[in-house]
Amino acid sequence: MSEPKIALAPPAPTYDSAHLANPALQEFREVWQKRELLWQMVKNTIKTRYKRSTLGVLWMLLNPLLNTAILSLAFIQIFKVQVLDYPVYLMSGIISFNLFSQTTSAGITTTVWGSGLLKRIYIPNTIFVLSVLGNSIINFAFASVALVIVALFLQHPIGLGLLTVVLPLIPVALFSIGIALLVGTVAVFFPDMVDIYNVSLQMWFYLTPIMYPLEIVDEKNRWLFQLNPLYHLVTSMRASLYDNRLANVNELLISFGIGLVVFLLGWTVFTYRSKDFAYRL
Repeated sequence: MSEPKIALAPPAPTYDSAHLANPALQEFREVWQKRELLWQMVKNTIKTRYKRSTLGVLWMLLNPLLNTAILSLAFIQIFKVQVLDYPVYLMSGIISFNLFSQTTSAGITTTVWGSGLLKRIYIPNTIFVLSVLGNSIINFAFASVALVIVALFLQHPIGLGLLTVVLPLIPVALFSIGIALLVGTVAVFFPDMVDIYNVSLQMWFYLTPIMYPLEIVDEKNRWLFQLNPLYHLVTSMRASLYDNRLANVNELLISFGIGLVVFLLGWTVFTYRSKDFAYRL
């Protein structure tokens, strides 16, 4: 009499992040699957930031207005001849740069210090930086309303051109994510990079024609400023915010090229090294 055969269960599948076929593409898929979580993280950050504030979300309007007023008082006598409606010019540059600086600074800090959650549950590492970008875009939207208020007060031409800002906004967002992921990757292994980057960000601000027009720079030295990727990104944003027009084809092509290259580089480096983050954080 033959013995009954016992069916053996197939071995459980194993997950090894070091042997993913393509970590960059896998990260895209997982972020899409967790899109509801991403949206909740954006909403929770806004609520947490302003729930104890008396002014609440109104501060998103007041902050760029106050910054513009202070800097305008300091520089309007210097640049008023070269730039028409200088406060609008200044504010268009500030809110464009702030979109980048807020995303990168907060994204890097969150990656290094705020992602202890990764040790308890698995979620895509990039979701922290993407949630920060979502908050920065919301801040930018409120700051744009403040820009319209200033433009109307100064009777500066503004109209449908403002709506075209969505197009140059895309490469700025891509560039911001790419820098945040690149620097964040380094900062995980070398935490002092967070402080180094924040100091460098201040220098980057002054080296970008935000408070001043490029025309005041000696013509033979302008090419040095044009090597700065943020010069092209801010210029394309200003076309909509200040010039009331869509950036021309060359401006957009350069901006999209910069944004896409930096984004792909940052995303690839980050996702290929993220498997080691849990041991470093």
